[in-house]
Amino acid sequence: MKFSDARFPVVQNVNAEAVTKGDDLRKNLVTQVSAPVRWIECVQNLLARGVNKAVETGCGKVIAGLCKKIEPQNLSVLNVNS
Repeated sequence: MKFSDARFPVVQNVNAEAVTKGDDLRKNLVTQVSAPVRWIECVQNLLARGVNKAVETGCGKVIAGLCKKIEPQNLSVLNVNS
C-alpha cells in the first residue's frame, strides 16, 4: 500500500520521532506491530515541540492516565468516547 506524505509531522510509537515521508510512515507502521512502544519518548517529543493538549479517542482513559504520569502539569488530555 502506498502512503502519501503527511501534511504535519506524525510521532510514531516505534521510534518516537516526527515523520512526514509516506514511505517512512508505512515502514514504521509495519515495524510497530512487533516493536516495543516508546510512549514516554513520544510524549517528551511532543512536549518539546510545544504540544500542550492531546485528544484521546475511544473507550477508556488509558492514554490520559499515562500522560498524567509522564507530564502532569504541562499536558492536558481530552477524552472523546462517543
